[in-house]
Amino acid sequence: MSTQPTIEQILAENEKLKQENKLLKKKKRKTKTFVQENLSLFESLLDVNGEVLPAFLNGQEGDEKRNPRYFFSRPTKDKTSTEQVIRLNLLVADLLEAKIRLNPSMKDCTETEFNARLSMDTSSLIRHISIKPNTGKARASRPRKQ
Repeated sequence: MSTQPTIEQILAENEKLKQENKLLKKKKRKTKTFVQENLSLFESLLDVNGEVLPAFLNGQEGDEKRNPRYFFSRPTKDKTSTEQVIRLNLLVADLLEAKIRLNPSMKDCTETEFNARLSMDTSSLIRHISIKPNTGKARASRPRKQ
């Protein structure tokens, strides 16, 4: 005669396996993100006094009113001094456009094809940013007022 496990034994074994799975998932998670591991590289890129982003200026060459394209000054919260702030949305929009324009397959494209590609890349970026880190699930959107 074969001894088959009872339902209680199966449920207990299932619970034990769930706990083991939970522990393995915790161990698997990275403790540091890519940005944390490479923070010095990002710091050199986003540095207000650095060589990369401050080199991009608005206006024409020789214009006295030329200013950095990706930075602006604003008063600090305590209003005692000013701070340099990065215009992140403008930087990302310009990076998307440059990515498309520098793509060899898009060199001879029409303005319509360029706009279609820009729209696709923008949608892809929005989708990527909308996902919660480490879960793969989309963020809950706020309900709209009717």
